[in-house]
Amino acid sequence: MVRVTSLLEKMGLVYGRQEGSLGEPSTTAVPPPTAEVRAGAPPLAAPPEPEVRLDEATLSQTPAGEDWAIEQIYASAGIQAPAHGFTVYRLIELLEGEEFRDLDAATRAKVIVGVLKRLPSGAVEVEDIVRDAAARDRALDAFERFLSERVRRQERETEEKNAALQQQIDELTVTNTQLMEANRAAVAQEKARLERWRLRKREEEERLFSAISPFVERNPVTRDEAPSAVPSKP
Repeated sequence: MVRVTSLLEKMGLVYGRQEGSLGEPSTTAVPPPTAEVRAGAPPLAAPPEPEVRLDEATLSQTPAGEDWAIEQIYASAGIQAPAHGFTVYRLIELLEGEEFRDLDAATRAKVIVGVLKRLPSGAVEVEDIVRDAAARDRALDAFERFLSERVRRQERETEEKNAALQQQIDELTVTNTQLMEANRAAVAQEKARLERWRLRKREEEERLFSAISPFVERNPVTRDEAPSAVPSKP
């Protein structure tokens, strides 16, 4: 599972929440935890995330064989940029700038927090960017579940259709086999009738030949020779 939020964690922008005097999240940057804290304390549990509902009807209209655009998936999940417009992609753009390439993760985190506090359009909380990234990640996960279920459903439907087609093939095979056997039987019947006729013909020709034989030198009646018996195989 690809996590968009992993970039924020790698950059050191997410270390937990610091409580203020009124129980609200502090607007100041939270320093990275020390090695002792990391080793001795478990990570803070993340709050339950809201369920993502995709517009499956719109997604299903994408033609077969055509891939979905990432933006299309986000739109289907109702993902909207924060009011200040600073999304996780703006953060990624900052991190990919030349100014940050030679900085270590901790320094980059401090610089980014400072930049976010001093934006001309107003301060931006890191938590807003984290929520934006997490929402997009949940949309990607939801879409993967949607697509997996779509594939499983198509597999089931295809198996049912193929089973029905195979049944038709089997039934047609039985029917056609019976027709083929009937056709061969009809041919065999005609062959037997032909052989019976030839026997009668030879008998009749023999009678005609014998009747006029004493009165002619050259008998005009033709006689077919009886077929020679085929020797049986030892």
